[in-house]
Amino acid sequence: MKLKLLCFLVLPVVITLYANINLNAAETLPGGILGATRDEVRAKLGEPTHLYIEEMASRRNWLFPVEDIDKVKPMLWADPDIPGDDVFSLKKDGKPFRYRVHYAWDKANEAQPVLRVAKCWAYFLGGPVKLADMPGYVPEFEVATRQGVKAYVQKKAAGKHDIVVMFLSPDNSALARRVSSEFREPVDDYEWSPCFQVVLAEGESENVSLESKVKEAVVTVESQKRLSKLARVLNIKDIETPFSS
Repeated sequence: MKLKLLCFLVLPVVITLYANINLNAAETLPGGILGATRDEVRAKLGEPTHLYIEEMASRRNWLFPVEDIDKVKPMLWADPDIPGDDVFSLKKDGKPFRYRVHYAWDKANEAQPVLRVAKCWAYFLGGPVKLADMPGYVPEFEVATRQGVKAYVQKKAAGKHDIVVMFLSPDNSALARRVSSEFREPVDDYEWSPCFQVVLAEGESENVSLESKVKEAVVTVESQKRLSKLARVLNIKDIETPFSS
């Protein structure tokens, strides 16, 4: 199969039913995906159809069928052993979407390093979905609807029209801090929590509601202290979470 150097290609292969990805591993953050091992993710979702590798220094993005990994490795400028993100093609209510899971090496046990989830994305290829419907597409997002969650909105700088809404869980933890550093030694003393972000569709208002249309979702971690420090620089402001109504 011909290899393509590309960024975020629409995948042709679609799994007909979205598997339940609320993993029950002993060491994961609320929502069940961050901190899970690659084996645990694949046990729930099956084998990915594609892998994604991002070479940050050269700004090259590779998306390719899993079976082509041995062909791609010699073409990489970065570490050829860099772990590829798992990419799953999914479908819900007739709408295709893509779920990408990013791993990092957890070397806490030097004798037996393990790949763990550091971040993941959902891309809604079949068109935007309502914010209210997010937990149905990304089960981890249910955490964002709970009491105590803080919400923020960020309007990107000139040239980028995206509006990002962030839902920050109050559940600080040592695991979230490790996830923030991709399982390396953390370089800050912040408290970190699960964070669920959505990128609103073009034309959507900063007045966020459950009817707001979402084109992309991100499961990650964030620090309230960091957000407060960067609020003015990054144009971030507090909002009332629409899930409180």
